[in-house]
Amino acid sequence: MWEDFQSYMGDLYHRRTDAFNYKTAYFLKRNWHSLSHTVGHNAWHIWDELRKVGYGFKLLNQDAKFFVRRQMRRIDTKYDKESYAESIKMKQVKIDFIKFIPFSVFIIVPGAELLLPAWLMIFPNSIPSQFLSDDARKKQFNMQMEKRRAAAEKLIYILPKYVYDLEKDPNVAEGDKKRLRELKHAFRSKNLLPTDLLQFRDLFTKYIQLKHFSPTALLHMAHFMGLTPVTGLNTLNNILRVVKVKIPLEAPGVKILTRMVLTRELKLYFNQLRKEDELMSFEQVEKFKPENLDYICYRRGIDIQDQNLD
Repeated sequence: MWEDFQSYMGDLYHRRTDAFNYKTAYFLKRNWHSLSHTVGHNAWHIWDELRKVGYGFKLLNQDAKFFVRRQMRRIDTKYDKESYAESIKMKQVKIDFIKFIPFSVFIIVPGAELLLPAWLMIFPNSIPSQFLSDDARKKQFNMQMEKRRAAAEKLIYILPKYVYDLEKDPNVAEGDKKRLRELKHAFRSKNLLPTDLLQFRDLFTKYIQLKHFSPTALLHMAHFMGLTPVTGLNTLNNILRVVKVKIPLEAPGVKILTRMVLTRELKLYFNQLRKEDELMSFEQVEKFKPENLDYICYRRGIDIQDQNLD
């Protein structure tokens, strides 16, 4: 094989046209089936990718028109009230526009798409939603659900242990310790509902605030809520992944910073969920479009696949 290749390149270098043409024709004839299959497959793949990009631009154009119409309506109508679906849509469009700025480089610059895998390794959630395929959306949702399940398994042990430690803390009042024991028994109950914890809200306000937990526990809470927090170490750890090195959240020198960042992101997210719930409480959720319900459930990690909307 190597000798044939050397001979072929020698014919090309010395301009032996007849020998070069004969060997080229013989190679094409012998490998025509595999070459035609490879070229056809690559051409179909390129066309499919171009079709997806074109569809992404179509969706982006629709979102841009929606954004402009909504902004014009705000200007023209002073007391116009934004609906829940419009509020969620506006937030998503703004995020997509920001993501599209760096993503456009890979579309405009020839050959830049070769760097896209490396970019996604460092910034995995940087593709605008309009350019995500159904498979990519499903993969993201499955990853989110897997993170949520793993976080739930961790929190099952972290939260009760925290309550047990509070019960032994000498700085906790005796009356509060009695109620902490009641909370501990509530955690053990198999029929515990989120509303059952409202009677202990004073304990949560006094002893179980987010700032009292470790960065690792806060990260599990974020994953359980379907949130991917930006701790400041995400990008750096994605780069260091190449050399199989990772900076832990509770490393000396960064523990205080990561706790502050995670606490802030969780509080902002909880406030956002409260506002969204208030907006939904004034609207008829059953009249929401399927895509709006899908987005709401996706953001909150609710699996509605193969379920009847009724």
